[in-house]
Amino acid sequence: MFIPIHDNVVKTFKLASKIWELTEYLSINKDGQEYRRFLRAKEIRNRLTHPRTYYDIQITSYEIGLFAHIFKWIRSEFVSLIKEKNENIIQTLPKEVADGLKAALKVINE
Repeated sequence: MFIPIHDNVVKTFKLASKIWELTEYLSINKDGQEYRRFLRAKEIRNRLTHPRTYYDIQITSYEIGLFAHIFKWIRSEFVSLIKEKNENIIQTLPKEVADGLKAALKVINE
């Protein structure tokens, strides 16, 4: 069954939050500006991969910038999801193990 990418991204966050039993439910804000930009980037991607005219394969500087922005946004959203999961795990560990893991994650995130 084909799931459009915009639905797939939203469902991924919803499912991960549910399966990982995150206390802070993380989801993609479908009413937000970033999500609207994501949908616009998807339209551009579709135009480029399924051109109907010669002009459909032209890409502007704005569109390239939009793709870069969306990449950073979706990466940031995934990082937030993973950080929340890490915090969830740390809460279940003995203090000395949790402190060591926090120190290691701090080094990784710098």
